[in-house]
Amino acid sequence: MKIQETIRHDGLRMISCSIPTQTRVLVSLSALVGSAYDPIDKQGLFHFFEHMAFKGTKKRNATQIRDFQNRNLLNSNATTSRMQTEYWGVAIHRKLHLLCDIIADMYSNSTFPVAELKKEKGTVLLEAARNRDDDRMAANQALRELLYSQNPIRQFSTGTEDGIKSITRGHLIGESEKWYVPSNTVAIAVGKVSHSAFVREMSEHIPENKAAVIRPLWDNEINDIPKINRRVIELKGRKQSTIMMGCKIADDVSDRIDNVEDFMNSLLVSGWSSRLWNEVREKRGLAYSVGGSIMRNRKLGAYFYTTVQTKPGKERLVESLMRKALFTPLTSKDKKIFEDTRETSLDSIDAGFGENLDKWYDIIFEKIIKEEPLSGIQRYFSEQRRIVKSISLHDAEKMRKELMKPERFATVILKPAKNS
Repeated sequence: MKIQETIRHDGLRMISCSIPTQTRVLVSLSALVGSAYDPIDKQGLFHFFEHMAFKGTKKRNATQIRDFQNRNLLNSNATTSRMQTEYWGVAIHRKLHLLCDIIADMYSNSTFPVAELKKEKGTVLLEAARNRDDDRMAANQALRELLYSQNPIRQFSTGTEDGIKSITRGHLIGESEKWYVPSNTVAIAVGKVSHSAFVREMSEHIPENKAAVIRPLWDNEINDIPKINRRVIELKGRKQSTIMMGCKIADDVSDRIDNVEDFMNSLLVSGWSSRLWNEVREKRGLAYSVGGSIMRNRKLGAYFYTTVQTKPGKERLVESLMRKALFTPLTSKDKKIFEDTRETSLDSIDAGFGENLDKWYDIIFEKIIKEEPLSGIQRYFSEQRRIVKSISLHDAEKMRKELMKPERFATVILKPAKNS
């Protein structure tokens, strides 16, 4: 595996990760702008870009884009996160030139046809409705609204109905010209790829433009205690209750703290050896799945959450068990859980990414967001292993005590409405 980077004079970053044993290549073009940038009255605007990319360019209409992809690509899609909008495709390596052509065409040459825009609004509204109908996603949304007062993390990233309906072709063109410029663009190729060939293709397909972008700054609200720390939502037609608890954490941390936080998450609430799993699932059979995660958006904000879906009527018991898992100090009695978690973590590191193109892409982009040298990827697994091996039970307890402060937490309960 070899990573190379070329930065064009106008700021376009072109990065390749060569895996010679592969037969495929993944190509991605990303604009460093996402749903966090949505105007308050047009929430869903930047998510809408990815949908419209497949609806027509200066070279191809929607049918021609679809036919080209069906013939030449193994897979293709686009995604929007808080800070990034990404367009990608996977093809057999000998079709690199075709893959770069179609991805760059959709990225740089979208025309946002009015007729397609009107149709696609219906699709996006259905996507938003699907997300709102998912109890865990709904609970997560409610939790973010309790934790944050102004930060865009509290916004519904898919968009609001009013926001989506208000988007016009003019809005898309204006924001595209502002943000979809080389200085705000990262091109990445992972797989069987020649760096020089990739640079040549991207240089040909991405027009030169020396425009610069000015990114906003957000308050991560890390020191703000939730003004309202509990919300109970009753929904009709539900057969289970969803309980979610969480708190804000720092968004910009060292690799060691990042690893200790992930380790603590596995130790307390995520995985088959976790405290929460043992208390809720193994001892009492009160849930099918038990888990938690850390959502970190560097330069924006980050939060930790844990969730359990359980039987109606068991909400109070399960919530108490969740609090016990989070707020009880780690002692020598937890040594076995601690060692089990460490062993699993080390096995995961040793397994590595293999030839998983998505995983290598993710770690490259993580380094970009953290503004760290890409050369560090060569030492990624050895460094991860060193950190995990060095974590002590004392380290985990110190981190738990620092982060798991009851007054910083908010709780959301979604449960069946009475008589539903």
